[in-house]
Amino acid sequence: MPAPTVTSVTPSTGLTGGGSMVVVAGTNFEDDPSVTVPEVTFGTLLATDVKVQSPTALTCIPPRGPIGDTADTLVVDVTVENLAGPDIGTGTLVNAYTYTRPDVTEETHVSAAVRTLIQLCKQQIIKNVALTTHTDYDRITADLLSRVNRAKLPVVVLIGPSLISHRVINYNDPVEILTPVVDPTNVKRFDQLRAVNLQFTVLLMSQSKLELLNLVHHATAFTQRNEFVQVPIDPLTPAAGEVGYPLRVESEFFATDPISRSNVREARATWALEGVLMSNGDKIVDEPTIATSVLATELFTP
Repeated sequence: MPAPTVTSVTPSTGLTGGGSMVVVAGTNFEDDPSVTVPEVTFGTLLATDVKVQSPTALTCIPPRGPIGDTADTLVVDVTVENLAGPDIGTGTLVNAYTYTRPDVTEETHVSAAVRTLIQLCKQQIIKNVALTTHTDYDRITADLLSRVNRAKLPVVVLIGPSLISHRVINYNDPVEILTPVVDPTNVKRFDQLRAVNLQFTVLLMSQSKLELLNLVHHATAFTQRNEFVQVPIDPLTPAAGEVGYPLRVESEFFATDPISRSNVREARATWALEGVLMSNGDKIVDEPTIATSVLATELFTP
């Protein structure tokens, strides 16, 4: 009987950490549920979560790529081996999959969400908005963390973000959804997603009490108008559509009028962007196959 063959791997590239599902296409994959599923190897390492969708398509999770310190990519062969059944044997596609290191210069959901929030604040509250961990209001900055040298007032300062585990939507359990990866077959996949809340301390500062109260008014109205912050589903492919991350007020503004030599009045509150995905390009836009997976699609429905 014919041994399996491997004709393509989709996607053909992935990060060195592994963990992202791929679809392996070919022929003669053992799909009898009563028989041991095939083994899939990337180079010399076994893939996990192998699921045969048909004799010509299977899904799996690549292992971590043992990339060296001196290289930025690692190209490996992909092999499918039928361990039992009539089509026992192996099939290999040479140089089928490329491991790459993460590119920290590319936009992610976290950076896109923070960038969008800053832009919206500039457009709707005040032009002078800064993202910083420390701000000095004098001629000389005290440390290298400061992004503002002799800050201009009034100002809106976003301090953070702090990444906090997202407790409203729990992705600890696998979610089964459909994705049209292998044409014309829709293959079932399981995604384990992690989402976080991006928490900010929002600091409003002015030398005028009236100006500060006006800033509080406009910043509060801003959160009422912007229930969601829209971010591309895949920041590297804007045409793929957008996801709406809820903007929540975790604590309302509290205005203070401290006695200090700078005479700067301030008000602060806590905002959070909820459910920001920690994976890029997870285009979860198809209908769920089980009821619990509705949580995955709710993120993408403002």
